[in-house]
Amino acid sequence: GYLSHEGKELRFDVIGHPSVQNWQFVVICPILELILEQDQGQPVFALIREFAAGSGRWHVALPTGGVDHGETPEEAARRELKEETGLEAQRLVPLLAEGHPGLLELKRARNRGHLFVALGCRRQGPKLSKTQEEEGLSMFRATEGDIWNFLRSGDLLPMSVVAMQLAG
Repeated sequence: GYLSHEGKELRFDVIGHPSVQNWQFVVICPILELILEQDQGQPVFALIREFAAGSGRWHVALPTGGVDHGETPEEAARRELKEETGLEAQRLVPLLAEGHPGLLELKRARNRGHLFVALGCRRQGPKLSKTQEEEGLSMFRATEGDIWNFLRSGDLLPMSVVAMQLAG
């Protein structure tokens, strides 16, 4: 149980990675290029179409994955970007202050996310092999307008929305 501010014992179902306490993950906002549109550069992003077990449906998200034991969030972001998209970033920019514990994924979750913008993304070398969980993933290019449409339709996963807003 948990204690409220008034000292009362509370009970909640806590959601988190099934086998790890205080699981950390990364969300990467990869900017592929700027295209000219009405004399203004508009970024093009790499998005992932993936199956979300909770909803039982396919959704859209930024590349996302777990921080392995002994790995820093930045190392995990570089690895996940390569695994899920085949891309490498010239520069990763953290969207949270140094030493930040990460954003809580959900109200009743222990999972904490570290968010990054990936600049200068390019295909470099062979794509890393995918885990079983990543097998159905597919990457595609999207503009900011496309991303807003995914948000309106309910297809964009929540932490991707947060990362896009912070990257904005």
